[in-house]
Amino acid sequence: MSGPSRLSQPVLTVLSVLMCLLAGCTAIPFGSAPLAGSTWLMEGGNPQRLRAAGNGLAPPLVREGEIEIEGAGLFASPPSIGPEHLYVDMEGGLDAVAAADGSRAWRIRLKGFYLSPVVDGTRVYVRAESGNQGALIALDAGNGDLLWQFDFPEVGSGAENMGGHVTAPLPAGRSLLIASGRNLHAVDHDTGAEVWRARLAEPVTSSAALGDGLAYVADFFNVYAFDTESGAEVWRHGGEQVAQFFAPVVVDGQVHVSFQGFFLALDGETGDMVWEADPVVGPVIPAGAAGNRVYSKSGHRLRAHDLQTGEVLWTYETLNFVSLPAISHGHLYVVIRFGEGSHLVALDAGDGTEVWRSARMDLARTAPVIALGRVWVRNGQGGIVTFLPAN
Repeated sequence: MSGPSRLSQPVLTVLSVLMCLLAGCTAIPFGSAPLAGSTWLMEGGNPQRLRAAGNGLAPPLVREGEIEIEGAGLFASPPSIGPEHLYVDMEGGLDAVAAADGSRAWRIRLKGFYLSPVVDGTRVYVRAESGNQGALIALDAGNGDLLWQFDFPEVGSGAENMGGHVTAPLPAGRSLLIASGRNLHAVDHDTGAEVWRARLAEPVTSSAALGDGLAYVADFFNVYAFDTESGAEVWRHGGEQVAQFFAPVVVDGQVHVSFQGFFLALDGETGDMVWEADPVVGPVIPAGAAGNRVYSKSGHRLRAHDLQTGEVLWTYETLNFVSLPAISHGHLYVVIRFGEGSHLVALDAGDGTEVWRSARMDLARTAPVIALGRVWVRNGQGGIVTFLPAN
C-alpha cells in the first residue's frame, strides 16, 4: 500500500505557507442580509451528489456582490462553502475567502484544474493532478497548512486523456474515497494512510457517490458498488457503452447512472435495473434529485424524470449550453449560455418552465450552488457572483 509522502515531487509541490493577503482578491461589498441556511460542502452538495440544498430560495433574485479570484478562468470547480469560508479553486491553486465579505484568508499553490475542494469539519481536502502524477491533499481549513498528502500509484489512461483522472474526494466515515487510474482508494482522513484499495476493470470515469454502506463508481463500461468498510466489490453492472463522466446520484435506494445516451436507475443493493428512461442523442449524465424527481443532463438539455418509473416529466432546452443545476425547494437554478452571453436562470421544478432570468453577464459553465441563503455562481474570470431573493 502507498501512504502519504513528503513534498518531494516538483510537479505536486505545495507552498503551504503562501498567505497572499494583499494581492488579487477584491470584493464588491455584499448587502446587509445575514448569512443563513445550509452549507455546500463538496461537488454535488452532499455524499449522495443530489445537488439539492436544505433551504429554499424563491425567485426573483437580485445580484448582491462579486468576489474576484486572481488567476481563475472559465473552467473551474463549483466553490465549496462552509459556515465561514468559501474554498475556491483557480488556475494553479486554492483560495479560502471569508463568506461574509470576500476577503482572502489564505491561498495555496497546487497543480491542475478542477481541484474539487471538500470541507469536512476543520479540514479541506483537494485533488491535484499533472501529467501522470496525482495526489489527495489535506489542509487545515483555517490557515491552509498542509496536514498530509497521499500520492496515487496510477493516474490517467492510454485513451487520449479520457478516464483515469483523479476524482472528487468523498467523505465516508473515517475515510475519504477517491479514484485514480483503475483504482478506488479509501484513505484515512486523519493520517492519509491507505485503508484499502479496490481494482476496477477499466480506467475510472466518475467520482464516487455514497449509499447505505456502499460506494458507487463507474469505469469505461461498468458501474460498481463497493463496501465502504472493506473495499469488497458487492456488485457491478456492465454495458457496451461508455459509462458516465460524472458521479452517480443516489436517492431512495436507487443509483442513477448513465451509459452514453441512456439514463437508468439501478437497485442500490443488487445492481439490478429498476428502469431505463427514453434515450437521447449524445452523452447524458446524472444531474441531481429532489422530492419525487431525478434529473439528467446533456449538453443543452435538462430533463426531469419520475423517481419511480423514469418517465420524462419535462424537458428544458437551450440553443448552446445548460449547466448542472442547484436545486432548491420548488426551483432549479442553472447557468445557460447563448453565444457570447450567459444568464443565471430559475426553472419551476413542477413543469420546467423558466420563471426568472438574470441580466446578461459573463458566467462560467460551472454549476451554481445554493448555500448560506444565496446562490453562488462563478463568472468567466473564475470569480464568484452572489444572488439573493428579492423579497
